[in-house]
Order: sequence, then C-alpha cells, then structure tokens
Amino acid sequence: MASKGNGGTNEGRIMSADNISRVFSKVKAFGELVHNHEDGEAEELYYSLPDQDKRLFSEIAKAILLFTGGHVAAVRNPQSFEEDKAKKLFDGFTSGQNLPQTYFEVEAIDPNWVPSLKDYSNANGILYILMNSVVSSDKMIFRGLKELPANIFLDLTKPGSVYDIGSIVSTTTSKHIASSFAKKPYSLVYWIKNDKAKGIDVSRSSMFVHEKETIISGKIRIDNITWGTYRGLNSWDMLVKEVTEIENANGKGGIGTVKVEATLL
Repeated sequence: MASKGNGGTNEGRIMSADNISRVFSKVKAFGELVHNHEDGEAEELYYSLPDQDKRLFSEIAKAILLFTGGHVAAVRNPQSFEEDKAKKLFDGFTSGQNLPQTYFEVEAIDPNWVPSLKDYSNANGILYILMNSVVSSDKMIFRGLKELPANIFLDLTKPGSVYDIGSIVSTTTSKHIASSFAKKPYSLVYWIKNDKAKGIDVSRSSMFVHEKETIISGKIRIDNITWGTYRGLNSWDMLVKEVTEIENANGKGGIGTVKVEATLL
C-alpha cells in the first residue's frame, strides 16, 4: 500500500506524502491543460518529469481514475476487490474522453490496463495521503443520495446531528450534478459548507470531468433542512410524520428531494 509500512524502501520513498502531493500538482495541471485543449502543453509537462516522477504521476492518475470510473468500494476497501471480475478499465472508453486518450498518447497509462489488487491498494493509500495534505479551493460542495431506506433517510437529515460522511467520498461543485443523483422515494442533496477547504479537487483529473468532483472524508454537522415549504427543525418533525405515513401505506407515495445544509468539520 502506498501509505504505510514501506518507508525504508525505494518504493516507499517514491510514495512519500511529500512526493505524492508534489506530483499531484502536475497531474492536476495536466488535466487542466487537456480540458483547455492544450494537449501539446500537457504532453510537454509530462515529458519534462524525471522518470521517478513519471511513475508516480501514473500511480496518482490511476488512483483518481479508479475512484471516479472504477470500483469505488474496492478503492475504499481493497480487500473487497474480486480479481475474477476484473476487466479493462477503459472498456467503455469513448473518443470524447480526452483525458484518458492523452494519458495513452504519452504512455502514462496502458489503454489495455486491467486493475489489480495492488492498484486498488495503491489508490487507497494515495487518496488518503492527498486528503490529509492537499487543500481544496472549493468552499461549497454538494452530494446527492438516492433510494435510501426510511430509517437511514431520517437519521441523515436530522438537524443538529454530527456523523461521519464516510471515507473517500465523492462530492461535486455542481448543484445540478448532485441533484441528478437524487431520486425518489427518499433522497437528499447535501449542501456542504467547506470553510476549511478540505478535500482533493479532481475536477480535471476524473474519468468524467463533467461531474466536477471533489473527494472528501470526515465528519459533518447537519445545520438545517428544507423540503417542500418546510425549513428548520420543525420541518424534520413534519418529515418524520410524512415518512411514517408513507411507510404505513406500504411505501406508496414519495417525498421530494430534501435539501440538507451541512458543515464539513
């Protein structure tokens, strides 16, 4: 794994937190250049890197692509990776995805790459290191959740509650994108104040750049909720009543998406 246990090896030195943070800035700049259709400049940036940094560039790029386009659960917990189900990450690749294509052209990533357990372990370690060493510039981020069980839906929406949002969690800077992930019967969209600018901005390094992703982890505090014409703690009491009625009617009916205002602690 990238994060622990090999500090005395050459691989451990390459995978140090300082090196990962430094080379991540190159990965981010590469993605920005590709997004702006400056592929020649992106290729120059990559070719200018020392060989050691090229290897680390590839590992960081793979980590982000695995989280945004691979098996998310295996990035969070590499031991859940099932080798017999592994397939080429770019099987569904289209020519419109310019970033992977440019990675192929500079040979940073093999287009026939089939992720392994080691790749997912490296991704887990790299993303944890970045979340603890890289500061995002995004002060407001959003996350949509859909088709939640009634009891979990109510637990997640109660104003004043504090809970762990999860480890290595995807958010977006786009309200529209977050809302597209929210569907009936019970769904919510977090509006998360990120005053400490925590997280990893992978908006230009993701498999799907249109999703404008920022990766976060840690605890959030629920500050307020809005649904229908209701807002505040009273609205949660009304929400409990409405959900209870729906459940008593065998799940018939639904509630519009609840806006959950939160703060990343």
